[in-house]
Amino acid sequence: MNVKGSAVISTIDFVNDKFPKQYNKWLDSLPPTSKDILAGNILPSMWYPLKESFIIPTQKLCEMFYNGDSKGAWEVGRYSADLGLKKFYRVFLKFGSPHFLIKRASSIFSLYYENSKIISSKEEDKLAILRITEFQEPHELVESRIAGWIERALELTKGHHPVVRINKSLAREDDFTEISISWS
Repeated sequence: MNVKGSAVISTIDFVNDKFPKQYNKWLDSLPPTSKDILAGNILPSMWYPLKESFIIPTQKLCEMFYNGDSKGAWEVGRYSADLGLKKFYRVFLKFGSPHFLIKRASSIFSLYYENSKIISSKEEDKLAILRITEFQEPHELVESRIAGWIERALELTKGHHPVVRINKSLAREDDFTEISISWS
């Protein structure tokens, strides 16, 4: 499975921005394949292998900077929303409201993750439920990054005080990943 270069760039930029003095140590801690990808010229529109360019670097940053806590993945997701929506995909903010974003979740998701599918299974006034029904390499850190991305994207589209929860998980062998979202 592949992930878009813009998501890989956000991981690199996150570590470089938040932990600049430890960036090289983090990069050196990666296996050779991951390090080669991340140290190379990442193109935002190209696809890169999910495990080597996304999961492993996220695991390492969680280990090094968050004592192994998946909160690090959530924070990278938030950072990625800032970078992606303000730099690469501004059109989604131009008309932005939480509902505009949720209605386009499938389109946005496919920009980041190849051969994957997310659907809106419920949408009310200030509540939505998204389900990831197809994802070839499910991983809890990826789900945390996605949830963090959603949380920050809602804030950027004027969804105040968002609450984002992962209720079910493909990574934990549920039939789908379910993410509930509410805001005021």
